Amino acid sequence: ALMVCARNEERVVGGILETLLRQDYPTALFDVFLVAHNCTDGTAAIGQRLGAWVIDASGAPPGKVEAMRLGLDAIGGGYDFIGVFDADSRVPQGFLRAVAAASADEQCIQVETVPHRTDDWLATGYGLGRRARNLFWWQPRARLGMGTTVSGSGYFVRSSLFTTVLADAHTMTEDLELTADLYARGERVSFVSTTSIEVEEPHRFAASLRQRSRWVRGHVAGVRSYWRPIGARAAKGDLRAFDTGLSVLVP
Repeated sequence: ALMVCARNEERVVGGILETLLRQDYPTALFDVFLVAHNCTDGTAAIGQRLGAWVIDASGAPPGKVEAMRLGLDAIGGGYDFIGVFDADSRVPQGFLRAVAAASADEQCIQVETVPHRTDDWLATGYGLGRRARNLFWWQPRARLGMGTTVSGSGYFVRSSLFTTVLADAHTMTEDLELTADLYARGERVSFVSTTSIEVEEPHRFAASLRQRSRWVRGHVAGVRSYWRPIGARAAKGDLRAFDTGLSVLVP
């Protein structure tokens, strides 16, 4: 089940829906869902026109976590994995085939994220940081068997596990929170670099500041909620929990 969470994203949502619906993968093996979260524009209409299953989340509490919970409730059972995507993302045609090939015995997968091509200086700077993270952080940790982190878009979690970890989610940075919760439970996030997902970066400085302010507040909330269980697991000799605990503490 491929779930796109969107709030007033009529300008960009068609791109991710089209690239998901046109995958080089058996159509009987995946469904695309659009969670229209308190939308007042044409986001839902675009989803219906393109052929996605549209979930109306009007009147729901704010926050991506709430949209994801409503999406999971509406999607129901019968799926091995739930994939989560932001509305401004894009994926190549062989995306699902590469994920499926890497999914055996895995509980959670994060696909390598790369920036959209752009000439904007701010978005380009974000993109350089993202590529550096892939090269110097994610890829080495994956090769060491330490796992990686959930990055907000282009990740997959086993259905039963996702329902469990999302039930306790409460911060505004659900990707960091899910990462911390998974490692506290002894799970890991497997990194897949045989394909990639393009993500949008901020193009305005004010938007960048708002985004980073949200990240900082969510990060602090994540440390408060999950450092103790991660630390307890690390103290028992779990190196992945120790590694993730250090990552969570980094400001």
